[in-house]
Amino acid sequence: MAIPFFILAGNFLTHGGVARRMINFATSLVGHFHGGLALASILACAMFALVCGSSVATVVAIGSIVLPAMVAHGYPMRFGAGVIITAGSLGILMLPSIPKVIYAISTNTSIGALFVAGLLPGSLLTLMLCAVTWYIAKKNNYPRMPKATWLERLKFFQKSVWGLMRWRRFTRSLSPCMSIKT
Repeated sequence: MAIPFFILAGNFLTHGGVARRMINFATSLVGHFHGGLALASILACAMFALVCGSSVATVVAIGSIVLPAMVAHGYPMRFGAGVIITAGSLGILMLPSIPKVIYAISTNTSIGALFVAGLLPGSLLTLMLCAVTWYIAKKNNYPRMPKATWLERLKFFQKSVWGLMRWRRFTRSLSPCMSIKT
């Protein structure tokens, strides 16, 4: 039951505007650095992965919005596609992931323990991807975006966090596998 709900969650998040709000919030945080849009896509993939649990849904949701914007801002298509595809792998590591649920059920392992075990590797991978992307962007002088004010960042945060919190509550009520005792 969990796998169809994860795929459905990715579809709802994409079409419901939550992915765009996450991208806007991430862009307000790191958009002013070299390669800011690429860095924002990595952070948005990490946030989306925390909710969705599917790498494919993460790549489709974030990539369909960010990749055209990156190309329009002057990033090479290969660079943008590489960043989004690589950052999409965070969907497997972060909290509710389809492979983790399958592994936990097939080996009778605690789902909660697997979810917690993915936080540190997922966070480290996000930081390393950001560092490598920033270095390549600085070396190739990829464009920056205007720096957002703290008020703009707060507004984008408020818009994204409420959508994510409502979505988490919705998916927990739908999926019986999310409430398995650990």
